[in-house]
Amino acid sequence: IYYPTDGAYVGTWASYPNTGKRNPILELNERHDNTKRYQATISQMAVINFMPNLSFTGNAKVNVYYSERNRYNSEWVQSSRTNYLNGQNTLNLTDKFYKNYALEGYFNYSKTFKKDHNFTAMGGSSIEYEDTKNTVTSGSYLVSKSVQVPQWLNTQSTHTVTGPPTRMASFFARVR
Repeated sequence: IYYPTDGAYVGTWASYPNTGKRNPILELNERHDNTKRYQATISQMAVINFMPNLSFTGNAKVNVYYSERNRYNSEWVQSSRTNYLNGQNTLNLTDKFYKNYALEGYFNYSKTFKKDHNFTAMGGSSIEYEDTKNTVTSGSYLVSKSVQVPQWLNTQSTHTVTGPPTRMASFFARVR
């Protein structure tokens, strides 16, 4: 493949990412980056009137997110000639799961006295919860590019990043 800007040739047998020269046909066949993402959000609000001046408002929201990423590089598109000569291909699998919810409820009281005096009071609470889990599996030297599963990696490392879930509760009030 000929690059007219500088007159350089790139061989049909390999790509050279460190020089910015890539064989696009080879890249399409030998480098894969597939991502699947799923996300759902549900929210609901309700207002209940107990009396003409007193009401309760409640809010709920749930958010769930999941993504899966599969990146594969064959030995033909490695960044160094040593990796190519050793036949090193790489596989990187990433899973991410995230969830959170928030609940909020408060009472509202509003009253007008003698047409000019307004009294309002509000009080309530809220809670929130959030949790994230990441799992990354990577390795080299797959037996076959047709079977891209972690069990077929000759060198493998897996790590999971899971922090403690975050929780928060709050109480609030206002008088005016």
